[in-house]
Amino acid sequence: DTLLYTFTTTADLSAAGVYDILTYIAVSGDANTSNDTAGVITASGTPGHVNYHMGFESTDDFSFYSVEDADGDGATIDISATYVRTGLACLRYTLPNTASPDNWVFTSCIDFDQNDVYGLDFWFKVFDNTAVPFNVEAYLATSQNSVDATTLLAAPPTPGDTSYTNVHTTFSVPTTGTYYIAFRGFGTNVDNTTRIDDITIDLVSGIKN
Repeated sequence: DTLLYTFTTTADLSAAGVYDILTYIAVSGDANTSNDTAGVITASGTPGHVNYHMGFESTDDFSFYSVEDADGDGATIDISATYVRTGLACLRYTLPNTASPDNWVFTSCIDFDQNDVYGLDFWFKVFDNTAVPFNVEAYLATSQNSVDATTLLAAPPTPGDTSYTNVHTTFSVPTTGTYYIAFRGFGTNVDNTTRIDDITIDLVSGIKN
């Protein structure tokens, strides 16, 4: 059977770290106790701040990034050491196992102020311009879930060659708080890989009071 239970005392996960949360149930007369426990591992991290840069290098902390395999084909992204823009690594949308791939990558949480205007820059490239590439979009999200990525920030055209193309857009947030930047890679009959590198978020102009 299924039971929805709400705990009256909640856990404080505000301290940065990895949390192993276990839940279990006990029933009198239960002869098999090996299937009474379920668990999940989650992590809590300190929000990032502007100026923000991610190059996916070994010295960069992208441990709090999240990936959503919206199409469920088991193929999403990896960190590639080939065809990088700068440094030794970049993010890569891998070859899909479905005709209509749909994969999301979410940054770690970042604090934004509603009184500021921000600039988002990132670079992306296709591996082979004779193949069918991913479409790439960037969103502002309130969680690491595609249903909460409702504000489209950029929908750049696919590059016409295999060199990196810069995408620049400006945005503001409706209320001061913690947000995520989401990158969506999707398409139809995609038979190409696409790379993203050097994500930067900065104040557009002015000095904060």
